[in-house]
Amino acid sequence: MIDPRLIKRDRDFHANNGRPHSNTAEDQPERALTVEIGVVYLGDSQELLDIRITPAALLVVLFFPILAAPLLVGTPQRQPDSPAAPIPPQSAQTNSKHPAQGDETIKYVNTNYRFTFSLPGSWKGYSVVAERWEDTPQDEVRQSGPKIIIRHPQWTDENQRQDITIMVFTHAQWNSLQQGDFAVSAASIGPGEIGRNRKYVFAVPPRMIDSDNSYGWEEVVKIMQRSPLHVF
Repeated sequence: MIDPRLIKRDRDFHANNGRPHSNTAEDQPERALTVEIGVVYLGDSQELLDIRITPAALLVVLFFPILAAPLLVGTPQRQPDSPAAPIPPQSAQTNSKHPAQGDETIKYVNTNYRFTFSLPGSWKGYSVVAERWEDTPQDEVRQSGPKIIIRHPQWTDENQRQDITIMVFTHAQWNSLQQGDFAVSAASIGPGEIGRNRKYVFAVPPRMIDSDNSYGWEEVVKIMQRSPLHVF
């Protein structure tokens, strides 16, 4: 490989018509600041090519690939927005905080004996019938007490639906009943306790469910399975 310094020296010799190169300021013309890349011969003509680049041109050469990269790669095409999933109407959305009408619960509140009784929403408009329970005639000590009947709103004389009957005993009456001192029905079993507070015991008759003659008895069975009576 030819040393570029020899090539430049040979070029200067030819440019001065064979005269030695002078290093004085008078012999050197005023030149702009350049960056010399190299000097090469062009074929057999022995002509020299002097490649020089200014600093500004050098910056363009260095930064051109960076500036041109986006053009060469291409601007990414914006993808069309995918259609959003349809939102159901507000009326069709399920709200767990508001139960369906079939799950609505209403309460019967008895302040005299201090208890409440929960009923399904289908019993809205129910009625309450106050009666009394009595012991059987053969008992020596006669006993009686309140009997509260909660009646379905669709109950009629022609279409008698199953009632909910609550018998109210004092604690003394209840203890005496459990000892067999008296009876409230001819059934072999006595009333079934469903709750008590400090003064009263609440029970249902042994034969309250009349599956043969009363319509809606299945619903009453489900109501009683939910422990609907609460004392206060």
